Amino acid sequence: MSRLSVVNKEQAIKLKELGFNWGCVKMYGEVGGYAGLHNFDNYNKHNDENDCSAPDIALALKWCRDEKKIFVDVQSQLRPKDNYTFSWKMGSDGFEDGYKTFEEAESEGLDFVLSYLLKQNK
Repeated sequence: MSRLSVVNKEQAIKLKELGFNWGCVKMYGEVGGYAGLHNFDNYNKHNDENDCSAPDIALALKWCRDEKKIFVDVQSQLRPKDNYTFSWKMGSDGFEDGYKTFEEAESEGLDFVLSYLLKQNK
């Protein structure tokens, strides 16, 4: 069974700060005295201050598209082998390349978008 990659803790914190509040089945926080990533149905609005929802990267990117109107696309370059790029579409377009896996490019694309949105909110 294939599994989707979950956002890392820094991405989860940024998503919470930006208002992400979609239901998730994973959470970064403390449960039963253990701090880390937990299987736990949750929404950020119901989480403790130090806990945050941990969506799959694909769900976080969908949230960016639906709620923030920023689209990230990951593509494989035919040559050289194992070279992935991500591109973004908002006011202006751009791209970054040189990632070894699709998931790495997807996660870096999410990092880029979250940092951009946080700068816009300040």
